[in-house]
Amino acid sequence: MKSLQDLYAHRLKTAWRNGLIYALKAGRNVALPMSVPFVAVGIAFVYRYLLEIVPASFPSELFLAVVLAYFLTKCKVRTFIKEPDLVFLLPAEARMKEYFQRAVRYSSWMGALTFSFVMGMVLPFYLFEIGDLAGFFLVWALLIFVKVWNVREHWRGIAWREPAWVTALRFLANVGLAWMIVHGFWFAVLLPFVLFPLRKRWPDGYPWSDLMELEKKTVAGYLAFANFFVDVPEIMNRVREWKFKQLPWEQGKPFLFLYTRTFLRHSEYFGIAVRITLTAFVGLFFVTNLWIGLGVYLLALYITGKQMPNMATERKYPDVMELYPLEEEAKLKGYSQLSFGVMVVQSVLLFLPVLIAGLPWWYLPAGLVLAYLLAFYDLPTRFRERMEEKKS
Repeated sequence: MKSLQDLYAHRLKTAWRNGLIYALKAGRNVALPMSVPFVAVGIAFVYRYLLEIVPASFPSELFLAVVLAYFLTKCKVRTFIKEPDLVFLLPAEARMKEYFQRAVRYSSWMGALTFSFVMGMVLPFYLFEIGDLAGFFLVWALLIFVKVWNVREHWRGIAWREPAWVTALRFLANVGLAWMIVHGFWFAVLLPFVLFPLRKRWPDGYPWSDLMELEKKTVAGYLAFANFFVDVPEIMNRVREWKFKQLPWEQGKPFLFLYTRTFLRHSEYFGIAVRITLTAFVGLFFVTNLWIGLGVYLLALYITGKQMPNMATERKYPDVMELYPLEEEAKLKGYSQLSFGVMVVQSVLLFLPVLIAGLPWWYLPAGLVLAYLLAFYDLPTRFRERMEEKKS
């Protein structure tokens, strides 16, 4: 059993190890490494387009202050509290101060890191609308202190169970602080240092149930994000209660019927396809370059096609499937037909913004050719490899 002094470090290492496992799984997903450069280029292209259409009268400083205030106020404190802790650690509550202090320190570092990423994203906007690079780095450094203060205030709000209006008030304070710092009033950063000693008192007890629920929501959010790229067994996916009448292919193509039901009723696969389609749909509205538009169009189909094999994993279906008097080729055929149908629908939907943006009409046949190659050549190869691995 871990001592209280080492417990937080042990749970932190376990959480990072589990996160690294999913990161490595996502890295082995062929679609992810190939899509990152295209997504980055697409975001940069849209970002530049939006900067060019910003009117001269736009309140850039106030807009930036509100955006930064949102990310300053939005905080998480990773306590790694679990349900058994309500029984086993509650009696040791008086000795848990160091544990939660470590949680606040770690969350402060991670909050500063994630906020730095946000600042990196707003750098082009700052340089284009407000100031120079030296001023940006000074604003960045000062706001990091404000972010650390927000994390500690967030912890105080949890521990003391402060009402929601306190968070709203903190958001307004962050808007004012960010606005003043962006405008060059550097002394505004002294306000958190003045308030910190006044609100330094540590809580006498801890809301264990609230901490456990917050930790569950945080873990669920991370798993849901990972589930976008890889199959996450820990997620109990919601199944839509849709009733299907007999489909035209039900009698002669049982696996096509089974996979179609799974795709439409299982939120994991249907949700992935919808999110990919919506992202590409919106992105194509802002694309004017022929080749970038083609890359976005085909990339959406490619990612969808690479995600479809997860639907054939055996754990998704009851063991009675093994008793079906059908060959593996029947399963493969149904799997390929559904994949092709999904990508055909996706290619037609994405052709609408292509027409509106004035891009070439041959995007559609190019997309259909890619869908056919993925569904009937690439996917069957990976399907057979998976079956061979299962038999060996």
